[in-house]
Amino acid sequence: MVLYEMATGRLPFASDSAVSMIRHHIYDTPLAPTQFNAAIPVDLESVILKCIQKDPNHRYPTPAELLSDLDALKMSRAPLYAQQSMANMGATMLVKPQAKSGLKTFLVVILLMGALGAAGYYGYPLLMAKLKKPEPPAPIPVATTTTPPPTTIVIERTKDEDPAKRVEQIILQAQRLMEHEDYDEAKRQLTAAYGLSPNNEVINKLLSEVDQKRTAKLEREKEQVKKDQIEKDYNEYLKKGMDEQVRKNWDGAYTMFKKAMENKDSPEVREKIQEVSRMLERQRQYKKLLAKAETLEKAKDYEEAIQIYEQSKQFTDNVDEPKNLIARCLDKQYDIWYEKGVGLMNRHKFISAEDAFNQALKIKPGARDALAKISEMKSALPPNMVFIEEGDFLMGETKTKTNLPSFYIDKYEVANQDYKLFLDYINKTNDHSKCHPEEKATIKNKNHTPQFWVNGDFPPPEANLPVVGVDWYDAYGYAAWAGKRLPTESEWEKAARGTDGRIYPGGWTDAAQVKANVKGVGSGAPAAVTTYAEDTSPYGCSNLTGNVSEWTADLWTSKKGEEKVVIRGGNWYNSAHKGRCFYRDNQLQFERTKYVGFRCAKYVK
Repeated sequence: MVLYEMATGRLPFASDSAVSMIRHHIYDTPLAPTQFNAAIPVDLESVILKCIQKDPNHRYPTPAELLSDLDALKMSRAPLYAQQSMANMGATMLVKPQAKSGLKTFLVVILLMGALGAAGYYGYPLLMAKLKKPEPPAPIPVATTTTPPPTTIVIERTKDEDPAKRVEQIILQAQRLMEHEDYDEAKRQLTAAYGLSPNNEVINKLLSEVDQKRTAKLEREKEQVKKDQIEKDYNEYLKKGMDEQVRKNWDGAYTMFKKAMENKDSPEVREKIQEVSRMLERQRQYKKLLAKAETLEKAKDYEEAIQIYEQSKQFTDNVDEPKNLIARCLDKQYDIWYEKGVGLMNRHKFISAEDAFNQALKIKPGARDALAKISEMKSALPPNMVFIEEGDFLMGETKTKTNLPSFYIDKYEVANQDYKLFLDYINKTNDHSKCHPEEKATIKNKNHTPQFWVNGDFPPPEANLPVVGVDWYDAYGYAAWAGKRLPTESEWEKAARGTDGRIYPGGWTDAAQVKANVKGVGSGAPAAVTTYAEDTSPYGCSNLTGNVSEWTADLWTSKKGEEKVVIRGGNWYNSAHKGRCFYRDNQLQFERTKYVGFRCAKYVK
């Protein structure tokens, strides 16, 4: 009531009589607040009217529901609980609004009621009887065109009472009841009056009118019940749809909103259906992309699957799902590369294995198992040697395809300081067991000192120069002592040439481009084995184009039947022409020159 007064500036009822005010409160339904203040929102009006319903069952059952509707008004949403009762709140007021705005509180009504009771007021017996809750009337049959005479009700009256006046009072009371649409009570009163005056035309007319109006009221009420049910179903489905929408169950939300629309076509439910339809379309696109990506994943096309999963993120709010699917693909990709690396590693294809492990590390940076395998391979690599992987390469000037197993080869030529360790060992132990069998059989206690050393040693500044002045047997003995061997001619060429069939190890295509220690370009003397970085092969071997030529393990027989050893690589004394990858030369096993040194190779176990 306070909320009604705040919204309209008046109380629901106005009357000059306390009895009339009491009647209003018992029988009359307040007029809608918007009839007094057109600025009141319809949704607020529905909340007010629900609060002041006469039947407690039609009011808010708990404060929580009222607060929910008030919160909905603040957020410009419909008050769902109030809307469910709107159809029951449209009864017509008996008292029309007055021009004056005097306000009387219900406390006045209560005080007057007490005063009337204390005075024993007798002037309105029928009205006071109505203050008690009446017994429900018996069902009244629907009126027909000809109204049958009612059952006579015997009315006891006092000795001095005037029957005509009594009938007139009853008729007036019945008319008031008909104005209030209390047709059952009006019928009862008129039936009683009929017993006092059976042939009264007014009573007969009113009885017929009561039946007709009662039938019309029942039809209205029936129609209103139907409308109320439609409104109730609409609100119920709308609420369920919104609940499903919150849970992102778009199919369920769409079904509920469609059912709500079957009950009432409103802009709100149309907008909801459009929203959910958009989400359903996104959901369909998402599922379609997932199915496509899963097919690619089953075919082990993980790269393409990952791209589709990435694309699907724009069609879902649950981005964790595509993220997890992408992670699954990456795990599978990683496993493929890792297992491939292990297989290559077991076949001594360390370069390819390292490439595979690096691919795995691109997918999972810092993966310990892949890093451990790479570390294992590198730790197995002999110091200052490079690994040449098994496979084909193009050999000779004709570029004949040749296949070699994996092997290691020295990154640098053997330097004076390296060879000195071998010589000191031989001189100290006189152990020639690792020397070439042919040498041991023909030359006892052979002196392995290089041709150009003085007093069995080299000048200190020449420690890192390549050892020269050694014959093939010297080179063989050093390699065996070091746990290595001399490279074959084909191994030397593959180390210099790689797999692309290049002309020079450094990638040059003609002699004018060469930047190595060769005649006309280099220092004019042997240089340290670590110099001339540009003269490096694809595998990382230095000074294969120049510096010194190198002994190999292969023999060459001339047309005259003379047997010599194949030497490879250019040197500081010769032109760049002899530094080509495929250039071959030869020399006698015991021949020692200042142009020829060597490097070692090793099998991969």
